[in-house]
Amino acid sequence: MDVITFEKNAYLTLVKKIDEVHQELQKLKDPAYQFSKEYIDSYAVLDILQISRRTLTKYTSSGKLPYVRIDHKNYFKLEDIRNFMEANYGFHPTSKNGGTHDTK
Repeated sequence: MDVITFEKNAYLTLVKKIDEVHQELQKLKDPAYQFSKEYIDSYAVLDILQISRRTLTKYTSSGKLPYVRIDHKNYFKLEDIRNFMEANYGFHPTSKNGGTHDTK
């Protein structure tokens, strides 16, 4: 039996690359699952942003919030929602305070 030793950084780089390959394989294996992890529907956006349907329509019509239309239903990329929140509400939903405003 041969023993191979790695430097810690080389090992961590190898593990990271293996994880990246695994993620890509998962995307190829089930594209619908990947889509559901990256996109949400209008109802979820209304809930997250705490806005009305009319306000969402204004955001999409003006191009402030990009979307994809599939079978007469709008889907929004989670990354676009995060960027929109940063630009318009001044915070990121995954920030330390959990995505809520400080009202103090």
